[in-house]
Amino acid sequence: MNKFEFSGAALVTYVACLALLFFCCITIFRNSTLWKSAFWRGQLFWAVTANTVFFGGIAVYFYLTYGFITDDITYFYGCLAYKGNLFAKMSATEFMWFLARPLRDYLRLDLPACHVLFGTLGFIGSLLFVQTLMLRMDFRNKALRARNLICFWTLTCFPNFLAWGRFFGKDSAMFFLTGIFVYNASKALSGQKGKVINIISILATLIVMYRLRPHLFAVMLAGFSFTLLMRAFQARTPNIGLRGIYQLIFPVVLSLAAVLIFSMVVRRVSMQSNVSVEVVQSSFVNASRMGAYGGSATGLRETMTDDPTVIFRPLRIALNVILLFFAPFPWQIRGGADAMAFVSNLFFFYLLYRYRKTFTTADLFQKYLLINIVLLTMILSFMSGNVGLILREKTILLPFVFMFIFYRELTDRVVKPFAQGRV
Repeated sequence: MNKFEFSGAALVTYVACLALLFFCCITIFRNSTLWKSAFWRGQLFWAVTANTVFFGGIAVYFYLTYGFITDDITYFYGCLAYKGNLFAKMSATEFMWFLARPLRDYLRLDLPACHVLFGTLGFIGSLLFVQTLMLRMDFRNKALRARNLICFWTLTCFPNFLAWGRFFGKDSAMFFLTGIFVYNASKALSGQKGKVINIISILATLIVMYRLRPHLFAVMLAGFSFTLLMRAFQARTPNIGLRGIYQLIFPVVLSLAAVLIFSMVVRRVSMQSNVSVEVVQSSFVNASRMGAYGGSATGLRETMTDDPTVIFRPLRIALNVILLFFAPFPWQIRGGADAMAFVSNLFFFYLLYRYRKTFTTADLFQKYLLINIVLLTMILSFMSGNVGLILREKTILLPFVFMFIFYRELTDRVVKPFAQGRV
C-alpha cells in the first residue's frame, strides 16, 4: 500500500466508535466530574474532535510518507493465514493475528477501519488515566482550572506517546489495557466500592498483557504488588492475627508468587524451558538488539558487537535511560514523525520544569506511580537501540509520569485513610 485510502468501512467504524465512547461515558464515567460537569463534557467533545483531526492526520501522513504504519500490515494480512485459537501457545504477533482475524472475517474491517477502532481504544485508555486522577483531584475547583486543563489535554492529546497509542497494533492495545489496569488498581488500593469487580478486571487485563508484552505485564504486576505490600505494612489494626496475615503471611505468599511469575515471564521471553542467570542475561541482550537497526538506530547494536554484556555496565545503562527520556535529539530528526516527537519532548520537559517543586510521594497512590516509573524506566532502557522503538515503548511510561506530575490537591475524604493504610 503506497497511499492512504479512505473507505466506507472506516467511516462506519468511526460512527460505531463514537457510540462506544458514549456508552463508556454513561457507564464508567457517569458519576465522575468528566461527565457530570458541563465544562468537562465540553472539553471531552473538543478532545474527541482534536483526536479525530490531529491523530487522523498523523495516520494519513504516515501512509503518504511511508506507505504503512509500524506493524499494521503484518497484523492485517498475517491474520488471514493464522488458524490458532485462544488456548493455543502463541507469540505476541500471533495473538495480534488472533485479535485481527475476526475484525476482518466477521466485521469486514479494512486497514483504515482497524486504525479507527484501535485509535478509539487508545483514546478510551487515556480517558481512564484522566478518570483515575479525577477520583482524587478536585477538577471542579475554578482556581485550579488552568492546571487541570493542562493535565486533561496532556493525557488525552499528547502526541509523542498517544500517537503510538492510537495506531493499530500492540502499542495501542497495551495502552488501552494499561488504562484499564491503572483505573482498577487505583480503586482496589483505595478500598472504594466495586472492589470485587476491580480485582476481576485487574486479573483479566493481566492475562491479556501477558500474551502481548510479557515484560510490561511483569512491571505492571510488580508495581501493584509492591504497593499492596506497602499498604499491608502500613495497616493499623488491634487484631494481632489479622496484622500477622497482613504483615507476615501475605508478603511470603506474594514473594513466592512473584518468583513463579518471574520464571514464567523469562521462559516466555527467552523461549527457554529453564531459568538461569545466563538465560535472563540473554533475554535482555536479545531485547536490546531487537529493532536496533535502520536509519533511526542509536548505535547500540554496534556497541554490543564485541561484548553484548556492555548493556549491563552502569555508564551504558545511564546512557540508555537518557535516550529513553530525551530521544530524539535534534541531530536524530530524520522526518516529520521525529520532528513531532522532538517538539512534544520539549513540552514534556517544560511540564517537568514547571511542576518540579510539587513532586512528592505524600500518599500510597503517588508511591504506586513512582514505583511504576522506576520499574518501567529500568526495563525499557534496555530497548533503546532505535529512536522509533524508543517512542513506541515510551507509550506506557509517560502516562505514569504525567499522573505523578499532576496528582495534587487531594481530598481529605480519600487521602487521610488512604495514606494511613486504613482502607
